[in-house]
Amino acid sequence: MVSDTPSTPRRPRRFLKWLLVIFAIVVVPPVTWFVVQVAVYYGNIKSGTQKNIREMHLEASISKTIANTSVTREDLARLPPTGLAPELGSRDARVTVVAFLDYQCPFSKKSADPIRRVMLAMGDRVRMFIRDFPIPELHPTAVESALAANCVLEQSQDAYWRFYELLFAEQDMQSSEDLRAKAELAGARVRDYDACVSKGRYRDKIKDDVTVGRNAGVQGTPTFFVNGMKFEGALDEKRLTAILTAFLDRLPK
Repeated sequence: MVSDTPSTPRRPRRFLKWLLVIFAIVVVPPVTWFVVQVAVYYGNIKSGTQKNIREMHLEASISKTIANTSVTREDLARLPPTGLAPELGSRDARVTVVAFLDYQCPFSKKSADPIRRVMLAMGDRVRMFIRDFPIPELHPTAVESALAANCVLEQSQDAYWRFYELLFAEQDMQSSEDLRAKAELAGARVRDYDACVSKGRYRDKIKDDVTVGRNAGVQGTPTFFVNGMKFEGALDEKRLTAILTAFLDRLPK
């Protein structure tokens, strides 16, 4: 006996149909994009407008070699400044931090507030120095900002740290006029500040900071050295606290 009920479509065929639709939506576009990008990339290599992989690896290797080899104990020993420098903490501290900053670097800005908060929490257990590492290739007036900061620092540490906060709070406002206004707001004597800036009194000091940093392997900002050990990139409060606590815990009692 033959049933009059119409047969239902097979589920495997329906599943296969939906699988093909999903494949077309999800897989095909990114694969097509990848193929196009590869074609453009190799087209640029042939035309000379794109560095090939070997050239990029070579440049990366050279950069790494320059930054990380030939760093001697003497280079690391020069990290703590012997002259004028912003500082926090106690001179008797057994953990020393040297931070290389660029006042116009957005990553330096991310670490600016954590530095103050963590150092306040650490009390006299840690000492921190700030050294200049302006990168004019990225921030054309960064040297001028560093010079202004040193001219404020010349007058007092307190004035410097107020100036430091103002610089990072309004990082996009660092013209000569802006810097002078911030110096005055920080409590610096404007006449002395103007004389210092006009003479470029600390340009050589800034160059020396950069040289010391490069010799120790600094490639960008911010870079921190904790008892000579290098940490690169912005540090938030939690990570900076963890690093310093680890160093403190390992000190002999």
